Amino acid sequence: MTNSLMEPLPGSTRRLLSRNTHPGLMLDKYAQSWDPTEQLNKLSEKVQGPTIESVVNLTRAASQDFYRSILGRRNNVLAELGVLTFEATNTGPLTLHLARASALENAGICLHRLYGFTYLPGTSLKGLARAYAETVWFPGQFETSESGAPGDNLELQRAAAAWQKIESVFGHSPGSDHGKGWKPKAIPKHSAADSASAGGVVFHDAWPLSWPPLIKDILNCHHPEYYRAAQPPGDWEDPIPVYFLAVPAGQRFQFAIGRRGQRDEELTALATEWLVGALTSLGVGAKTNSGYGSFQVISPPEPLKHLPAAAQATWETALANRRVAELKATLTLVTPAFLAGASQQAEDCDLRPATLRGLLRWWWRTMHAGFVDATTLSKIEAAIWGDTQAAGAVRIVLEQASDHVAQEYNYKDRFDPQPRFKQDHALGDRPNQKTTQGLFYASYGMDDGSRDEPKHRYYLEPGCQWSVRLTAKSTCRDAWSLAAAEVLAQAEAALWLLCEFGSCGSKARKGFGSLALEGNNMQIAAVDKCRFAAAELRGKLGLSNRFDPSHVQSAALGPPQPAWCEQIELSVPSADAWQVMDHVGFSYQAVAQDFSHNPQKLALGLPRKIHGPRNEPMRNQDRDNWQRQRWLESTRPGTNRNAQNARYASPVWIHVEAAGDQHLVRAIAFPAAFLPNIDESRAFLREFLKRFKDQLAGPLRPCSGTGGRPGRGSDRGPRGSGGRALPVNGDQIEATLVEDPKGKGRRFAEYEPLHAVGAIINAADVPEELKPGDRVTLLVHSITPAGDGSIKAIQFNWPTEALLKQREKSKGKSQGRGPGQGRGRR
Repeated sequence: MTNSLMEPLPGSTRRLLSRNTHPGLMLDKYAQSWDPTEQLNKLSEKVQGPTIESVVNLTRAASQDFYRSILGRRNNVLAELGVLTFEATNTGPLTLHLARASALENAGICLHRLYGFTYLPGTSLKGLARAYAETVWFPGQFETSESGAPGDNLELQRAAAAWQKIESVFGHSPGSDHGKGWKPKAIPKHSAADSASAGGVVFHDAWPLSWPPLIKDILNCHHPEYYRAAQPPGDWEDPIPVYFLAVPAGQRFQFAIGRRGQRDEELTALATEWLVGALTSLGVGAKTNSGYGSFQVISPPEPLKHLPAAAQATWETALANRRVAELKATLTLVTPAFLAGASQQAEDCDLRPATLRGLLRWWWRTMHAGFVDATTLSKIEAAIWGDTQAAGAVRIVLEQASDHVAQEYNYKDRFDPQPRFKQDHALGDRPNQKTTQGLFYASYGMDDGSRDEPKHRYYLEPGCQWSVRLTAKSTCRDAWSLAAAEVLAQAEAALWLLCEFGSCGSKARKGFGSLALEGNNMQIAAVDKCRFAAAELRGKLGLSNRFDPSHVQSAALGPPQPAWCEQIELSVPSADAWQVMDHVGFSYQAVAQDFSHNPQKLALGLPRKIHGPRNEPMRNQDRDNWQRQRWLESTRPGTNRNAQNARYASPVWIHVEAAGDQHLVRAIAFPAAFLPNIDESRAFLREFLKRFKDQLAGPLRPCSGTGGRPGRGSDRGPRGSGGRALPVNGDQIEATLVEDPKGKGRRFAEYEPLHAVGAIINAADVPEELKPGDRVTLLVHSITPAGDGSIKAIQFNWPTEALLKQREKSKGKSQGRGPGQGRGRR
């Protein structure tokens, strides 16, 4: 022991660590040591995080030339064996073997023991393919009666033949089919006296086509006491970060399947189809329900080009037979979003599937909180969303649907916006030196630090898009049985609430990271439908549908009559999301100033202090009436020992929605049990939202130097070089199709007046006969001005009938509604 640090290796060995190039050794043998006097909750930060960073650095420094040589030797062996091979790319992050024995907790990953690169073991792929074959493919091979059993003897024979094919591929052992409720009872099960049989197909390890660099990934448990001890899931708990290793999206893997002996080639084809289907529909590895391990086949086996289509047909059959349920939608960013992963750098500034899943769980709980106690709420959530004991019934797959370029949030000039940024977005002037710029008030902490050590977060611009797929399966948990469609209704309601009232990323409750939702065949389109879906679920589970305020210890949507949550909505006459967020910040700040030094501000969340602000009066303060600073305290038992560090997230959520050349600002306030109590919280939040709406309804603040209408410049928005007015979102413009700048075959166009090239978001809708050089009419999807009067980024939409109708509808909204005139409460 030296300086209280545990040193598991002798000094002579530790000096050799700098020469280690094997990521597996770094992970399993050379992890950082730990000071046992530190708190256990620092282990992830002090040991796990730095060790993972060391592993990541080694994978990024690996020799690709060396890897190509060993990959070539492997391919020679596979060619000699005559195996079928195909290639697939992971469309989301990939991780596996998290729980394997290692020096760190839940941070392992499958690394090749000799070389150290990440690969997918054949055993894992075989298990995955079998799960797909038995639960997705097999039920579609025969017709069933209402009881779920084969309809007649003919269907029973078909079921038995299909099950025989599964066992011929994968093999069986005595009792291997016990506990599989999906196998019809009429098909005999294997007894202990039966002999085992090996499968006729060999699943080889899947190797990457190049050494994949790993990333340091993170999951944050925001409600540890709720999941550990069924305490109320309040917004006062401190998140617990857990770091682990993952393969980033976009890595190509080669999969190989061979025959064992002289077995039937049909079995090899079936096994390949099942593996393809499993990779694309179920995902491989750990955390698949959180979007990890999703794949897309990019190079099917040469003799079996039809397999991806066959696997998709099998999945469509499962959907048609309601064994699974699925929702596909598009999420579009409306306001700038401060998104971050473990490193909080530009490369991981993106909406992550795990983040989306956490948000959906939060909004799902609002539908049930107050109707059931915390213990029951936890059990229902585990059945639908999963827990540490078993996976949930909902899987999320999130993929980028547009080009995302992270920007550094560095627009301050001391206390004011940088002049060019202010002019480009027509940001309002501060009324006095005591008022913070509205944009910076709403985004407090995102552009922080000193001049010598600045700390700027990264953000994504409005217009970024993601495709999201929610897949639900039936579930049986705690004597509760739910069909796939019933599970999906809960997930869809949560997604709708997120995109109606919530946002994503840091400063989400101030409106940053607002999302717009667009999907086909969605069943939820109003808040009361969410309430109905929640009530229907509780009725199905035999639970009460009576709302009890004594159960409200976390955010609760409550009943519609009388309204439990206060809501406001009105339009802001600006097409620029930055300008809208500036207006939101000024409005929010103005109401907060109305309650200056008022302890009632406790209702807006913690930490928060009044009086002061220093420990002695300042020059401009009246010493006779001055009061020492006071940190406000929550009334939650056992949380007031250190009020300065007490945490309680704001119960007010602000959401922004694009509406033609305007934006709608919507806010909802959830009464908080301990700020300081339900009654006082409700009264304050009602008054707060009333004043907030009055402030929002006022005119946009004038922007010095822009001229013309306050907040708008002399035209509709910022002006490009030469004084040309820039187009705004939704404008119809003439452009020329051009080649993809990166040569990936995507659809791009150039807006010649400002020499701006951007992607066409809905590229699939562009007629195939149109080629680069053709003049076309497009809609502006999003536009970002640059500081020199040019365009930093632009994106287009092909004008489909649906988009044109939406455009006309938005124009009608904006023309029929004056400034500050909203739709009213839903």
